[in-house]
Parts: sequence; structure tokens; C-alpha cells
Amino acid sequence: MAGSQFVAFFATLRRVRAFDHFGDYATNPAFRAFHDLSVRAFAVYHDGIAKADVSRPLTDLVRRMMYIAEGSSVGLRLNASWALTHPAFSLCRDRFEQCVRFSWLARQSDAREWYRYIADYYLTRNRLEHAFRQSGIDPGVNLDDGLDEAPPHVRERFAYWRNTPIDQMARRRDALDGITGSRVDRETLFGFYDSIYRQGSSVAHYDLYSVNLLGLYKGPEGLVLVPDPYMPTVLALHCAIFDIIQCAEALAKSEVPPPAETLDGLIADWWTFVRRTGVLDNTTNPQTAPTD
Repeated sequence: MAGSQFVAFFATLRRVRAFDHFGDYATNPAFRAFHDLSVRAFAVYHDGIAKADVSRPLTDLVRRMMYIAEGSSVGLRLNASWALTHPAFSLCRDRFEQCVRFSWLARQSDAREWYRYIADYYLTRNRLEHAFRQSGIDPGVNLDDGLDEAPPHVRERFAYWRNTPIDQMARRRDALDGITGSRVDRETLFGFYDSIYRQGSSVAHYDLYSVNLLGLYKGPEGLVLVPDPYMPTVLALHCAIFDIIQCAEALAKSEVPPPAETLDGLIADWWTFVRRTGVLDNTTNPQTAPTD
């Protein structure tokens, strides 16, 4: 078994084991529909990435980024299936940010943004070194990359990546040309900023909005204090579109032709399921369904 196929096999095995532990919400037809879309999206990705040239440094970086993306996606759906809405909402916010940052990089016509992304790694190490030093903790690894000796204007350039607001990055990403040759290219991300990223921040920051997600709902043995029972489906809905977009663009960036017909089917199914949930009945929703 080739190395890339070996990795794909065990990645699939981990996903199946995690799905065995899903909660009762996994039997909800709407939740299940969006969960299955995420499963299908990552199946397309794993099938394609097994054919990629993993000796390419960029392909290796993409695989590492997708490992984190899939872990976050599975964690989101696992929590949502148990109605653990607060951690699931925080992970949904993470998935949005991961998808925006990845797609912004993937759609670039040159390598400039990728170099900025890599430069941020060294800035992070440098900041960690100073943080550990101030706290008197020995991290056990050498974090000194010589950045302290660099001129101030050079250090400022290393901070470019993290100084770009996520809403600004999403808006700019949406203005770039797509790279998959499928309907995925027409899907935008900026519209999710307010509904997912900002509200997800409220949940993660433990403010009153987070507390007020809880309410009294009728359970098998009477009223119980739980999050809105509709939220697991809403979170799985968002997770699915982030997964479809990122899986498709990961293949394109790894020089593996994305299967346009399959991806078109995933997008068509997502919009069909979204319409059935009634989410589009909200006139403040900035997303626009495809006309075809």
C-alpha cells in the first residue's frame, strides 16, 4: 500500500470510529442529510489526494491543513449530535475561519500570500518564546529562529498575515476567481461572517448571548433546560458547505483535477436541503441560492 493510500485508509478508519459515537441527533433526518454531505465531501477529498504528488511541499502543507479541517468538522458534528451546542458553535466558528483562510490562499494567482502565511509561523514561535520566558516555563524545544535580531521593518512584515481581519479576507476571497471548475466556485463565504463568526465569538467568549441559547424545552420526562433543539441542524448545515468548499479547493491546489460533476451534485444537494429547512425564508440571510 502506497504511503498516501496508507494515510487515507487510517483517516477513514478514524472517521468511522468517531461516527459510531454520535448522539441521538444523528437520527434527525435534517441533521443526517448535512452530516452525510460532509462525509461525501471528505470522501471525494481522500480519494483524490491519494493520487496527488505528495513530494510537492505545497501538497504536503495542504494535507496537513486538511487534517485539521477534518478533525474540526468531525468534532463539530459529534458535539452537535449530542446537542452540545456551545462547543459545536465554537467549532463552527473555527471551521468558518479555517475555510476562509484556506480558500483565500488557494485562490491566489501567485505565491505571495502563501509566503506570508509561512512567515507567520516564525512570528508565532517568536511570540511563544517570549511568553514562556516571561512565565518562567521551559517549553522543552528551541523556539529561537533569530527573529529578535531582525530589523523592525522586517518583523512587521512577518505580522501581515495575522493582522488581516477575517471579514476582510472573506470579502476579498469572494472576489477572486474560483479554481475547481465546478459550482463550488460560485459559493461565497462573506455572508456567514455575522451569523457564524461573530455569534460564534459570543458563544466562545461566554457572554449573555451564549447563556441565552439555553431555554426550557419539552423532553421525555418534562421540561428540560437545553439549547434550541434546531441548532444542531443549523450547525451541521454550515459545516457541510465549509467542508465541500475546502475539500474541492484542496484537490485543485494539490494539482488533482476536482471531479466537477460530483462537486456540482454536492452543492445542488446542499441547496436542496437548505431550502427544506426553511433557513432561506429569513430575508436577512445574505446567501443567494443558485438559479440553476
